[in-house]
Amino acid sequence: MELANLISFHERTNLAVIIDPQLSSSMGQLRALPLLLKLGIEKYSTIPEWGEPCQQLLPKSCYTKYHETLTADCLAVFTSEKLERRHSFTVSLFLDKINSREIKKCIFVVDQDNFRVRRSARPLVHNATQYSFKEVYSTFSQYFEEKGITFPLKDTYNIFLQEIAYNLKTKLRRDFSFSYEIFIFNEKTVDEPIWDWLICISKEYEGNPRRDFKTTAFNYLRPLVENASSLRKIVKKMEGAYSKKFRESYEYIIQERKALRALT
Repeated sequence: MELANLISFHERTNLAVIIDPQLSSSMGQLRALPLLLKLGIEKYSTIPEWGEPCQQLLPKSCYTKYHETLTADCLAVFTSEKLERRHSFTVSLFLDKINSREIKKCIFVVDQDNFRVRRSARPLVHNATQYSFKEVYSTFSQYFEEKGITFPLKDTYNIFLQEIAYNLKTKLRRDFSFSYEIFIFNEKTVDEPIWDWLICISKEYEGNPRRDFKTTAFNYLRPLVENASSLRKIVKKMEGAYSKKFRESYEYIIQERKALRALT
């Protein structure tokens, strides 16, 4: 199997739909985004509350708001039935771009298979190839298992977190089962993206002093972490490292990371 062929598009409409019920939950709405990035789909759109933090946390991702001059070879759009009915964000704008060929291919990640575009009588899947996100994830993970790479975490379908866990399992020679366990800030993890995440969130917090650190971290991580218990524990570990180990300064985190790299 070639990963590039994992998702195909409707031959007439150039649309694909991935059903992920997590889109209607209060967290983990963009957990599928890291997998799409692996498939080469870097440009995505959704509501700013989800899209803007994820762009800062995920390398190579490209969040874009809808605008009249928007063009793309392939675009992923994350939404839900509730957003389509009650929010200004609507899929119909992107469908217009598909029809005018300004967007060549589009993947919609939605919360239910009967998702309907505003003012449409038929579900979106009637004119698109349809997939279950968990099935796509399973096929993706099986591909890597055949190459000897096993994703160890039991609490997430986020490929980005799974890869970090696999790398740390190899590097630290210990097992990981839950996503909060990988947030270790020392010389052995200094090159891992968890440091980039801590720096990004700390910088955002320091730029908005009216918020507390926990709220800032929670808002940034919530679209990518679908397990509530793990999310709370990740935020607690980040807050502890920031306040106790890194002097409540993102610049100090950068300095310490540089020093640790010099030692290794």
